[in-house]
Amino acid sequence: MQKRSWTFVVLAGACIAIVFFVWQFNGESKPVQAGDQFLDIELDVYKGSSASFSDYQDGVLVLNVWASWCEPCIREMPALMELEEDYRNKGVSVITVNSQSKELRPEDAIEFIEEQDLTLPVFFDSEGVFMQAFKPSSLPTTYIIDQNNVVTDVLVGEVTKEMLANKLQELL
Repeated sequence: MQKRSWTFVVLAGACIAIVFFVWQFNGESKPVQAGDQFLDIELDVYKGSSASFSDYQDGVLVLNVWASWCEPCIREMPALMELEEDYRNKGVSVITVNSQSKELRPEDAIEFIEEQDLTLPVFFDSEGVFMQAFKPSSLPTTYIIDQNNVVTDVLVGEVTKEMLANKLQELL
């Protein structure tokens, strides 16, 4: 009788562990958040072939995700370009990812880049690889990555130069 009870307890524990494992790790990755290791992805780059994010990282990295139809994305782009200009010699790189998989037409991103006279590197997420890996909740989203490739901040929504400068001061 005790052997049968012990077997039941072991089997019940195993079933609970399996259910927990399947529930916890069901293949759905979570959005990238502060404290996560930065994922280096290779994508096509505007006026170039393909490159990895790490090709542009020289210390701290600011990575902004945008789409041409996104009003806050349009408003924050000058601030991102100013930030890059002010911090490029301080070990900070600013790059952008256009969510082409979310654009109405692929050409919209190119038109946006030219209209905005965008000076920042632009990666094209045409297959949705970035969006699948990072899972930003909305656009724009800005990630700040430290020198150790750890995401220190995930800023959802429009950012300002001052907001980013304050975050960068903590890392430099």
